[in-house]
Amino acid sequence: MKRFGAWALCVVMLVMLGAPPARAQEEPPQPDQREVSARQLFAVGKYAEALELYSKLFAETGHPTYQRNIGRCYQNLGEADKAISSFREYLRQAKGLAAEQRTTVEGYIAEMEELKKKQEAERAKNEPPPGATVVSTPANDTHPAAHRSRLPAYIVGGAGVAALGAGAYFGLRALSEKHAADPYCSADQCMTSDAAMKNEAAVRDALITDIALGVGAVTVGIATYLFFTSSGGDTVQPAPSSAWRISPVLAPGLAKVSAEARW
Repeated sequence: MKRFGAWALCVVMLVMLGAPPARAQEEPPQPDQREVSARQLFAVGKYAEALELYSKLFAETGHPTYQRNIGRCYQNLGEADKAISSFREYLRQAKGLAAEQRTTVEGYIAEMEELKKKQEAERAKNEPPPGATVVSTPANDTHPAAHRSRLPAYIVGGAGVAALGAGAYFGLRALSEKHAADPYCSADQCMTSDAAMKNEAAVRDALITDIALGVGAVTVGIATYLFFTSSGGDTVQPAPSSAWRISPVLAPGLAKVSAEARW
C-alpha cells in the first residue's frame, strides 16, 4: 500500500511538471486607428474627411456598420440620394438588427426623403417653365472693361510710336533741306531750281511732320487709356459690336490720316 502511494505521488508530480504553463489573459483587440480618426472627424463636423475613412474601412472589411456610418456622413453633407442608398443597403446587410436600431435608421431615411423633396422643389422654383425663352446679356455689353485684353492697347500704342518716329524723321529731313536751301532762297523766291526744289521738299516734309506728330500723340493717348481700362489678361477677346481705326499714311509727297468707324 505504501509502495502504491509512492507511485501515485510520482505520477502526479510528473503530470504537474509536464503540464504547459497557464496562458496569460489575452488583451481585447484594439480598434483600427482610422476608425478612431473617423469618429473624431465626424464629431467635429468634418464629414467629408470622415466619409473618406469610412469608405476605405468598408471596402476592406465589408462590415455593414461602416455602411451606416457612410450614410450618416452623407446625411450631414445634405446629399439625400446617397444617404438613402447607404441606409437602405445597411438595413439589407445587417442581420439580426434590433428593432430600435432599425427604427432609428428608417427615421434617417424618412428625413432624407423629406430633404430630397425640398431640394427638388427649390430646383423647380429656380428653373424656367417649359417653353420659356431665356435671354442672356453678354457680359461685355455691361462691363466691357472687366475682361478686356490689353492687346489693343499694345497695337494702338505701337502705331502711335511709329507715327512719332516718322514725324521725327521727316522733321529732321525738313530741317536739313531748309538748311541747304536757305543760302539760295529769300522770302519770295530761290536763286536756283535745285534750291527751289529743296525748299518745296522742306515745306512738304514739315507738313508731314506736323501730321505724324499729331497722329502719334493722339494714338499714344488712346493707347494709354486702353491700357489702364483693361484687365491685363492675355486672352484675345472677341471683337465688340462697334470699333474704330485710325491709320496714318506717310510717303514722300503724301501725308494723310485714314479713319474708319464700325457699329
